[in-house]
Amino acid sequence: MKIVFFDIDGTLYDREDPRKIPQSALDAIRRIQADGNIVIICTGRCMSCIEPYIRQIGFDGYIAGCGTHIIYRGRELWYQTLEAETVRELDFLCKQARLMPVFEGSRYLYADERDCTGDNLRFYHFYKAFYKGKLKPIDYRADDICKLTVRVEADFEGTDAKEQKKAAVRHVAGKAELLGMTVLDKGASLEIFPRENGKGEGIRRFLTLTGLSGTTYAFGDSINDLDMMQQVDYSVALGHAHPRLLSICSCQTDDLYDDGIYKACKKLNLIS
Repeated sequence: MKIVFFDIDGTLYDREDPRKIPQSALDAIRRIQADGNIVIICTGRCMSCIEPYIRQIGFDGYIAGCGTHIIYRGRELWYQTLEAETVRELDFLCKQARLMPVFEGSRYLYADERDCTGDNLRFYHFYKAFYKGKLKPIDYRADDICKLTVRVEADFEGTDAKEQKKAAVRHVAGKAELLGMTVLDKGASLEIFPRENGKGEGIRRFLTLTGLSGTTYAFGDSINDLDMMQQVDYSVALGHAHPRLLSICSCQTDDLYDDGIYKACKKLNLIS
């Protein structure tokens, strides 16, 4: 059996590109499954952020929220949420540093419009439009929050604005780690989730919980795909991937809109 894990953003499609998932990638996924193999989404997004367009493709399961939520063939196998006090502390920490926290869960996203200005307000409205009906004010009592994304496009002023921003990011990252969180710096944002999770750990846990075995493959492009790539037998980096992924991947393919997924599947004999 072959078990194939796909990142979403930048790998299957670009959410700001009207072309969505290339037809060649959809064909490859369906052919992999038709041969009796397993195809799993492995994403930093929580389930609330995986739109019906993707779910309707028919993936066998999901490793969502950077490994905090695992679903296989409709059955929830793992879900690690944040305690209310942790959400409260992280919210206060980010807002004190003038950075925008977006808490994420299986049902909703949580962010406060009143604390957003400039680029952060633009991102707030993007989330509101893209994830229609899924964005709510931050609620410390919400029982589905498992991670957060911190937008770092804060409007610092003065000649040392860049240094203020760097200091704010370092402060939030350091304090979050003391709260038992893993922090991934993605440049424009920080991805923060409970320690002992992550995409790579999610794959390991998925295989343990399902009892599935076979040759494993992963397709990704971003820095948060690094541990996913290291967990599988064959790793595929899309043509535009982060340099650190390119340095450790088994196979580099073309850009996703140049049929990169289909070409890699052919090269690795995932499809004939």
